[in-house]
Amino acid sequence: MTDLPLSSFADPAALINIIPAGICMVDTTGRYINANTRFCEYIGYSCEELLGLTLDEITHPDDQTRDVNALTQLLAGDIDVYKTEKRYVHKNGNAFWVELTATLVRDAKRIPLYAIGVVHEIESRKCAEAALRESETRFRTLFEQASFSVQLLSIDGHTLQVNKAWEELWHIKDATKSYVLNEYNVLTDPQLEAKGITALIRRAYAGESVALPSIVYDPAEIGLNGRSRWVNAFAHPIKDESGTVREVMLIHNDVTDQVAAEWQLKNAKEAAEAASLMKSEFLANMSHEIRTPLSSILGFAEVLKRDEITADDRKKYLEIIQRNGRSLTQILNDVLDLSQVEAGTTKVHSATVVIQDLVADVVNLFAVEHKKRGLFLNLSIESGAPKSIHTDPVRARQILVNLVGNAIKFTTQGGVTVHVKATEAGSPLEIAVRDTGIGIPPECHDQLFQAFSQIDNSSTRQFAGTGLGLALSKRLAQLLGGDIVLAESVPGGGCTFVLRLPTQTGLPSPQDLPESAKIPSRSLDRKFTGLHVLVADDYSDNQLLLSSLLEYQGATVDVAADGRQAVAKARSGNFDLILMDIQMPVMDGLEAVRELRRLGYAKPIIAITGHAMKEEVRRCLDAGCTDHLPKPIDAGALTKMIDNLALPGTHDPRMSPD
Repeated sequence: MTDLPLSSFADPAALINIIPAGICMVDTTGRYINANTRFCEYIGYSCEELLGLTLDEITHPDDQTRDVNALTQLLAGDIDVYKTEKRYVHKNGNAFWVELTATLVRDAKRIPLYAIGVVHEIESRKCAEAALRESETRFRTLFEQASFSVQLLSIDGHTLQVNKAWEELWHIKDATKSYVLNEYNVLTDPQLEAKGITALIRRAYAGESVALPSIVYDPAEIGLNGRSRWVNAFAHPIKDESGTVREVMLIHNDVTDQVAAEWQLKNAKEAAEAASLMKSEFLANMSHEIRTPLSSILGFAEVLKRDEITADDRKKYLEIIQRNGRSLTQILNDVLDLSQVEAGTTKVHSATVVIQDLVADVVNLFAVEHKKRGLFLNLSIESGAPKSIHTDPVRARQILVNLVGNAIKFTTQGGVTVHVKATEAGSPLEIAVRDTGIGIPPECHDQLFQAFSQIDNSSTRQFAGTGLGLALSKRLAQLLGGDIVLAESVPGGGCTFVLRLPTQTGLPSPQDLPESAKIPSRSLDRKFTGLHVLVADDYSDNQLLLSSLLEYQGATVDVAADGRQAVAKARSGNFDLILMDIQMPVMDGLEAVRELRRLGYAKPIIAITGHAMKEEVRRCLDAGCTDHLPKPIDAGALTKMIDNLALPGTHDPRMSPD
């Protein structure tokens, strides 16, 4: 505040116009009484237009009250200087920002004369500040709402800020976050140093934008509470106007799920490739195992055409054909059994099984073979072993036959011991099969019970086989409530497999067996004189085989080549039994059976099919077949089934033909 009136200067107007700022004067009522050229340029009014206007008339409405209050305080002597940033309204109506410094001028008697203000236009600065605030707001919004993790680093590697996505990525809580913001240093992190990341981040501090490779980072390794994640990252330098790096921004991308999916895909691909290779090897092996006996069958069948063959040679060749035929049948049975077990369609039935009878029967089965090969085959039963158990006798015998057969096959010196162990009450029965054969290397133990797998799949392997036996046996044992384990193996010194079976099971009893599984034992020599049979099969060799088997026992046989012929002949002929092939041209066997049953045919019809699966048997029975006999035809089984079902006079009279 000054007590000197402006009129005391020689030329006041010239003085205020040379000042490089806007100058304005208002009287004690707030009305403009003078202004310099610069101020008039700011507001767009001439000095003449300005005189008489009040503070309010050229001040932004939001700033008017503050100006009036400031003038009142100056007049009252409450303040000496009023300094503020305010908005004037230009003559064209646009508001603009200025910085105003005002003071009161008094006369010699300290009576207020007028207020003088010095005005600097700051519109450009205000616009820059607003733009900066808007930019900061956008940055903060982007920073906080970004779906990716952001970590802002100081020039020395400390963390300045992190966003919410960063906290969610690492599951970092408040205490750990505080440590990261105050103490943690990226450039001294040993985990990042060991993975080669620190050197890459330093390149960002040198001014280079750097993409960081995917790594797994675990906060626990540096003593922090958080979770381990797979991430890749991007390090970006933040520079000032001079190009100097002031901060570095780390952007993390969580790729944990992607890496897991890639690993799953890789593992699945490897598993599929391994399975494909295993099946390819199996098919190649199966081809060998099938073609070998088939070659003997076809070869000796050709030899039998010669006239000069002696009776002894003929008998020997026929035995070879039969033996190889049984081998082929066993291969097919193993494949079908394994398929049924893995599909969950295998049925087992419980009966009381005398342990000594079971193991002795299996040992006796190999009596000729082990002697021929010069091996011993011993059976021992401990006194504490159970006398009997309840299990499926057919499946238990099948498992033991496979274990003992394998043991003999892979033993060239010494022999095989079947040992039934003593067990406590309620404990599983244990039957150990021990051999002195080649043994199994430790690295091959995992693949022992895998289907289609063999220890040696090379073309020069010494021991033949399909690779199904152990896999099938283990699954059957598990189906019976037990298991098979490799108890001991010494490469070159033999191995021991142990079959465990529960002594009590919840398996169905024999009376629950389907009728087709309970064929009574009758003499195979019974003649069927007077029995009239229709054989329906499109394969002439099968017609001849079935006709020969039946006619040899006294039956009269007629044949049909398809289902339609079978229906026509059954209606016009006096047949006691029909043997119906299921797969035939024109009309298949099942359709023919349904048609005959619809017409009232009541005589037995036995389905003859190359399928032995449970579903196929059920289809045959549902269509109206009396029973089912799988190919290849076993003469003994056929004779027993006919003896049980088709004796003349045991069935209702046939229908009368139309």
